[in-house]
Amino acid sequence: MPKKRKDGRYEIKVRISSPGEKPGRYKAYYGSTLKEAKEKAKAAQAEIDAGVNLDANPTVASVIDSWLAMKAATVRPQTLQNYRFGVKHVRDRIGDMQARDVDVTTARKTIADISVDISPYIANRSRKLTTAAFKDAIFRGVLSQNSWEKVPTITRKSCEKRALTDAELALIDKADLIPRDRALITVLRYTGCRIGEAMALNVSDIDWAGHRIHITKTLFNNTVGPTKTKAGTRWVPMPQVLESCLQDYLNNYHDSSCQILFPSAVGTYVNNSSRNDRWKSLSRRIFGKNNIPTDFTPHIFRHTYASTLVKNQIPPTTAQLLLGHDSLQTTLKTYTHYGYSDIDTDAVMKIFSSESSSNTAGSA
Repeated sequence: MPKKRKDGRYEIKVRISSPGEKPGRYKAYYGSTLKEAKEKAKAAQAEIDAGVNLDANPTVASVIDSWLAMKAATVRPQTLQNYRFGVKHVRDRIGDMQARDVDVTTARKTIADISVDISPYIANRSRKLTTAAFKDAIFRGVLSQNSWEKVPTITRKSCEKRALTDAELALIDKADLIPRDRALITVLRYTGCRIGEAMALNVSDIDWAGHRIHITKTLFNNTVGPTKTKAGTRWVPMPQVLESCLQDYLNNYHDSSCQILFPSAVGTYVNNSSRNDRWKSLSRRIFGKNNIPTDFTPHIFRHTYASTLVKNQIPPTTAQLLLGHDSLQTTLKTYTHYGYSDIDTDAVMKIFSSESSSNTAGSA
């Protein structure tokens, strides 16, 4: 029966022990009004009826950690690292909160805050992965509802992918970069590798005799793992401009006792924060503080590499292998960028001129 306490709140007790268990165990639910107390008690009874163990009162962090532990047995190490990074921001903000207390308002505010503080992309990923973690908790019988499912996807203006322009490439060539940054940006430009693949390279991955670089791994969130896909393990030709740049860097500016091609100051793999700081500094040296293109990221070099290959008559299937794509469609639809300036007008006119001459000769 409802009871009014001395502090003015209403209290309703709900039996949480099994019917045959004696003495019975009860849990009290409180509300500033009788209606609020009844609603909480009703929700608790619904959880009991659904088979939820109310003795287990997990926090958001423990729900996430349990899900990650379960996924560890079924996904690749790199994927698990991606998952950990994806739920980190939710865990950091409300990890100590009781999972049952997360209502739609709390979930929406958490995702909105991540969108503002980090990015809409990370916010949407956080929502998706936390939803999966709460679904797992419902399956395990420790929760009965999932407020994250009711959080809408944050809409964001997609940035059109492109290759670097000739003018931008000229600025990069003229920029006053420290040797380490010059070597990194040259690797990205002339191999088309992902930034994680470049940061995971060892000196031993360079085959000087064969003029090529072996890409076999990637660095993500301070952890070295396999490439993004099986196709990502590949040999990439090393043009003379890249070979000369790397020889100068290794002979004059690199600690020969360190096997990591682009190490941190203490000789370890570079963490994400330091890498991002270096990229910002590099970008300012190329474009100036206030003129950095919003889409100037390490990945733009991958688009530039792909477009350069195909525009210079390299077969698309070869470009696919060099980029480490599982799908030719990805190479053609996502990574190659054409415009009217790329059309060889003379070649088109020559084709139809030849065709016209043949037709005229045939009619004669």
